[in-house]
Amino acid sequence: MHDGREVIAKLPNPNAGRLHFTTASEVATMDFLRNTLHLPVPKFHAWSSRASDNAKAQIVKQIVDIEKTIASTKFTKLGALYYKRDLPSSDHDTVLYVDRAGNKVHTEEFGIGPTNHRSFFDFGRGELDIDRGPWSTTTAYLEAVAHREISCVDMGLRYPLMPEGPFYGPGQYQPSASKKLSALRNYLKVAPYVLPDNRAIHVPVLWHGDLHLQNIFVDPAEPTRIVGIIDWQSVSICPLFTQVTMPGFLDYNGPIPKELGRVSLPPNFGSTTPDEQREAKELHQAQTLHNLYLALSRQINPTAFQAIKGQDSLRHQGGRERVVNDGRVSNEDYEVSKRQLAEGIESFLSREARSREERKAWLQALPFVD
Repeated sequence: MHDGREVIAKLPNPNAGRLHFTTASEVATMDFLRNTLHLPVPKFHAWSSRASDNAKAQIVKQIVDIEKTIASTKFTKLGALYYKRDLPSSDHDTVLYVDRAGNKVHTEEFGIGPTNHRSFFDFGRGELDIDRGPWSTTTAYLEAVAHREISCVDMGLRYPLMPEGPFYGPGQYQPSASKKLSALRNYLKVAPYVLPDNRAIHVPVLWHGDLHLQNIFVDPAEPTRIVGIIDWQSVSICPLFTQVTMPGFLDYNGPIPKELGRVSLPPNFGSTTPDEQREAKELHQAQTLHNLYLALSRQINPTAFQAIKGQDSLRHQGGRERVVNDGRVSNEDYEVSKRQLAEGIESFLSREARSREERKAWLQALPFVD
């Protein structure tokens, strides 16, 4: 602060317990320890254990505005952003990006260098002699991704967990190096022709792909105002359609609304139990915020909205990189995801395993069994 004081913003980890009572009790405990027992405990200046629907809606609006600024900053190459002094060489005459007004921007400070995306370094890839950019075109970038995977096969690298595991069981498809190489080489032949038709979503942009609540700081005195977004590590410059994603803090377990209109509570809401009504209200709130984000994106950030809505198309999927899921889920969803995974595995085994031996073979093939 201007007077030399330091202020720390703290967000509760959802795994710590019930959000309201966890925060409310922590504040009361710290107040007691500091002011009653006179122990060296930090002073609370402001706190809140509940976020109102209006507060969350205001956060959504600001996130869309931030993403609009990011999507409107169109870089001239794909890779990662660096200070020029940290690059082996850089062209001082090259345009760095085009701003939202269409102006070509040069800078003496920043340059675009090799990608720092984890998919080019995780699982032993960091030791490979491969093309990490920077690249001048979307096609060159996607071809580098394919060649990277070819190098992985040639060097015998494997993912620690194979997401395709459920298909590797008894009598199912069995992967091999030759099959993967064949698929990758065929992909290289068609890659330029299966990209999205909408060239506007090809633009190279930065994008924060992990916007959960722990990465968003708000003003304690004005909880609806974002004052900081953290965790930009490994953020790279890639085509918009390969990067754009719904913010993580909007994730929820439940059906996605088919339309962007007003979300309604179920018709039988009044006749359900209190617990069912609470669950229905939580789902209603989550779906409302989901639709609000998309509606605001369509209005304020239409290019990103087009990229999001095109994610189900075959052309869009053809250009998206398949990054291995390392098993992480959001803190909010951990217990639910753990239970759903156990239920899903048991349901799958009861349907597919015809004998005790097959059940054992499936359990060995599944990568998600703890």
